[in-house]
Amino acid sequence: MTDATTINWNPPATHYIYCADLYCPDCAKDIERDLIGQGFALCQGMDDSDNWPVPYTRGNGESDSPDHCAKCDRFLGRHLTDDGIEYVKRSADEDLDRDGVIGEVVQGWLDFHGIELEDN
Repeated sequence: MTDATTINWNPPATHYIYCADLYCPDCAKDIERDLIGQGFALCQGMDDSDNWPVPYTRGNGESDSPDHCAKCDRFLGRHLTDDGIEYVKRSADEDLDRDGVIGEVVQGWLDFHGIELEDN
């Protein structure tokens, strides 16, 4: 598992959906190997994300919050909805430490999505 302070901010072009979670390609391949080791055939349920990691292109769809791999925390970089942008702004306000510094994860979201905070 990647330490939260060393998140890979280079999102993959494709991520995977499996059992209601999102995964980076490397972790999805690990899941696939585990499933094959448990006796699942490659063609068995491959189009159903409850049974097999299903690929999803990062450019498709939007999210109401930033996405990270459920296993290693790699940033997945899906587009944000308007609600997602507001989520990041609220997170930045809530994440400020006593010196007015935003934590690395929230700052990464701001930088990647090009979100500017308003001066209060």
